[in-house]
Amino acid sequence: MGQRPWGASVTAVHTPTGTSYDSITDGQGRYNILNVRVGPYTVTTTMAGFRQEVMENIPVGLGEQRTVDFNLALDTLVETVEVVGVSSVIDSSRAGTADNVSQQAVENLPTISRNITDIARTSPYFNPAGLNEDPLALSVAGRNNRYNNVQIDGAVNNDVFGLSPSGTPGGTTEAQPISLDAVQELQLVVSPYDVRQGGFSGGGINLITRSGTNAYRGTGYFFGRKQDFVGKSPTGTKVGQF
Repeated sequence: MGQRPWGASVTAVHTPTGTSYDSITDGQGRYNILNVRVGPYTVTTTMAGFRQEVMENIPVGLGEQRTVDFNLALDTLVETVEVVGVSSVIDSSRAGTADNVSQQAVENLPTISRNITDIARTSPYFNPAGLNEDPLALSVAGRNNRYNNVQIDGAVNNDVFGLSPSGTPGGTTEAQPISLDAVQELQLVVSPYDVRQGGFSGGGINLITRSGTNAYRGTGYFFGRKQDFVGKSPTGTKVGQF
């Protein structure tokens, strides 16, 4: 029979980087590990007199609260228990409607402008503000785009002076708040009632930047235009030729 003893050591290791987080259970068998990196984790629980339990591939997303339960068996038992974690379809810890866009999705989704607003439109709640509006303007659940909020690594990145119709800094010059190559994960929230996020009544784009892993990686892209791609005018003359 499994038990949840007091004083068990819990170690969570971030698989991509090897970063380790430690905690100890209290009298109720509960523990908390705060401010961790996003990504998969291996959680190991140990205590004297009990067998070690290992749980692998525990996913932790941006802004999510992940619950990892365990039951330690007495050390006299011979078998080893290994549990592989999976994502739950319904997350009761979410404070409102939210979608997470993973790093793999950011890298694979097509976008000509390489703007985070193109990635945000993968959520059905995030839509273009209108035909006559700035192409970067997003209306979330029918709300005006100026009521949205953009956060990069926890810092607000909105249009402070309100000059841009898109509601984002550099919107009039079509500048990008951040390169897509630096984005690790996006969280798209719709007016959440989470006390950790506030100051807006529309949608929120919360993203974090990459901090490197133990594996070497790189990205590259280019824009090109050949003369062969240019069509002909109505008179039959190729555009650009006289």
